[in-house]
Amino acid sequence: MPLAVFNQSLARILYQEQRFGLLGCDQTPVSSSCTNPGGIGSDRTGTAPLPAGSSSGTPVLGTKNGDAAIVERYSEEGATLLKNDQSALPLTGLNDGDVLVTGANANHLVADPTNEASTGFIDRDAINPLQQLKEFSGKPGAFQFAPANDPTGYPVPSSALSRSNSTVTGNLARTGPGAGNDSSLDFTSVSAAGQLAPGVYSWTGYVYVPTTDTYTFAVQQSASVAAGNVTVTLDGTTRTLANAANVYGATTPGTPTNAGYTEPLLTNRTFSAGSLTGGTFHPITITFNNDTAGAASFRFAYSRAQGDIDDAAAAGRGKKAAIVFVNDGVGAVSTTPNPDVPGTTISAPVQLSDASNKLVSAVAAANPNTIVVMNTANPVLMPWFDNVKSVLEMWFAGQEGGTSTARLLLGLANPGGHSSMTWPKNATDTLWGYNEPAGALYPGSPGGRHPERLNGNGGCTVPTGSTATCPAATGTVESEGIYAGYRYFDKLGITPQIPFGYGLSYTTFGYSNLSVAPKTDGTVDVSFDVKNTGTRAGDEAAQVYVGPGPDHAGIQQATKALRGFQRVSLDPGETRHLTITLDQRSFQYWDETTQQWLDNYGSRRIWVGDSSAGANLPLTATTTPIPAGSGAQAPVGGTVPATLSLSLGTPAAFGAFTPGITKDYTAATTATVVSTAGDGTLSVSDPSSVATGHLVNGTFSLPQPLQAGATSPAGNGGAFAPVGGSANPTTLLSYAGPVSNDPVSIAFKQHIDATDALRTGAYSKTLTFTLSTTNP
Repeated sequence: MPLAVFNQSLARILYQEQRFGLLGCDQTPVSSSCTNPGGIGSDRTGTAPLPAGSSSGTPVLGTKNGDAAIVERYSEEGATLLKNDQSALPLTGLNDGDVLVTGANANHLVADPTNEASTGFIDRDAINPLQQLKEFSGKPGAFQFAPANDPTGYPVPSSALSRSNSTVTGNLARTGPGAGNDSSLDFTSVSAAGQLAPGVYSWTGYVYVPTTDTYTFAVQQSASVAAGNVTVTLDGTTRTLANAANVYGATTPGTPTNAGYTEPLLTNRTFSAGSLTGGTFHPITITFNNDTAGAASFRFAYSRAQGDIDDAAAAGRGKKAAIVFVNDGVGAVSTTPNPDVPGTTISAPVQLSDASNKLVSAVAAANPNTIVVMNTANPVLMPWFDNVKSVLEMWFAGQEGGTSTARLLLGLANPGGHSSMTWPKNATDTLWGYNEPAGALYPGSPGGRHPERLNGNGGCTVPTGSTATCPAATGTVESEGIYAGYRYFDKLGITPQIPFGYGLSYTTFGYSNLSVAPKTDGTVDVSFDVKNTGTRAGDEAAQVYVGPGPDHAGIQQATKALRGFQRVSLDPGETRHLTITLDQRSFQYWDETTQQWLDNYGSRRIWVGDSSAGANLPLTATTTPIPAGSGAQAPVGGTVPATLSLSLGTPAAFGAFTPGITKDYTAATTATVVSTAGDGTLSVSDPSSVATGHLVNGTFSLPQPLQAGATSPAGNGGAFAPVGGSANPTTLLSYAGPVSNDPVSIAFKQHIDATDALRTGAYSKTLTFTLSTTNP
């Protein structure tokens, strides 16, 4: 790399750090020319805090409030909504006790995995999603927090405390100030018992273990009380207390505690008691010496590997919604059993810790309206995906992640991120772990699994019969050629969990009026309309994909390749006409013989849409450049851009179903179809994997399938038919040619038998209507 390129890259980084006030000067004494002594500092506290700046209006870089507003917006715009069945998000109309919140990154913010400047300032990192959900909702009582997989833990309950080793008395004996019996050791500024006055306190008795589990005990105290002023003896052994482990990577410390659940800034130290057998009593002595001049906090808590998960699930049962926070930090694994060699493993996509997956599954089994919030570095396997309503990926949310996460969950902000990676559904759905058919990628390509394609996979086990070889520990053999990422999934027909480029919003978007215009300079303009078809403002990432060009021997070409995209903000009902210019490289391939890029224009398939799988507005067009200055003819005429446009009217509603009476209920909506294609099909499908084709009410579904039919002046259709799933949509109308503003009447029929069991509440489904063509 030329030194000039290196210096330019370094200058970009330093310039941005200077803009945000992160650079400083550490001279002692401070030079008179220093405007920001200390900068961030190694502990990220900032020895000379930035000026506060205005808390409203246009954010000002280099001020604490200005920088915070900017990074909060970055976090919100990058958040990716991966699933949102039945519009489970955003949370609205909340009352006290409506929502369960659980998981370690609910009351501990995962800002960044490192301990570097990008993590932000410690005081901002301590502002967690749970705290902000209570603040911004205006309904702090709506959110009940149940610690699970969390270093804070529950105060040890009275059911686990005893002064007897044979019968549970529900308390420990206290000596010192206020001597007596305490049913809970939760003495903080935010607990009912309040803080402890100066003095030496001692509690003795037994911890009763009702069920066998793995136990971790925690003591939390005011930072003004010295660490040595607290001792815990369990089973006759004085336990060593260590600072609670980090929730994620080198950051997100488990100590001190955070607001939102208990008093913030308490020193949190823990010890593991290991597996304790159910039905046993364990002698315990706890001492706390408050030798300060005023009241101090003290808390004795515990965590149980399985018991906390069970309690969280029980707490979520019957609530309006349950939010489970998980991350790919502690306990996450990136291996899976080797299908070819029993007893060995192969590298795999990241899997959340077993405890995290158990927590999500348990809560989802108890509450059908479970929402999962993730902080991960990369795509992870989600074995519970079909059983939850919503999945919000916050990635590394930055120092304002507590605020941005809460605002997104409450609908005060709208997620607009689209995944830049493909999310596999199975552990072996990778370019190194998938069992490829021979010749699947190119003539003669070896079949089987290909561990050589993964960097750092040295020492791997090659399956019998495979021609793959294990690379050096830091080597990679890119035998897949151009088929990486989504291109690999497309080429082999692997269905991902989440496709490349995918991301939902709290509003909806439609695409129409696609046209392609080659230019004299070899570039190609792709133009189309994007419309916000929903009821609130939102961002869409419009993406342009290009199919393969004419075949050339020995040349790999992707099934479709992303060649351009544009993010656009739209108000409700707003339509924006976009033109994305594709450069020459979009229509070239690399020729190894001549060591240069060669043109490959000609007839190509062009798609636009919201992801690699959702690019559903196709057009086949010539991409050959227009010769510059050729010919002398001057034709006069017009063009009709390729258009497939579908607009839906007011959603259909059946009204009330009457139990115990056999009846066919009907509902209707309308649509308007514009198509310039040679043929067209209007279809409807139910994308949900839960009771596909049936209306649902929580975990209940109607026994009889939902039926749909449609009529219009220009289309052929009309008969009712059951609504199918995404793989077998139900055809409503077919068109033999182009139509403009064809008014469509869509009818639904729901049969109810007298013996059908109906559950109180609303039955519904969100259906997908598709206008498609085979002859654009």
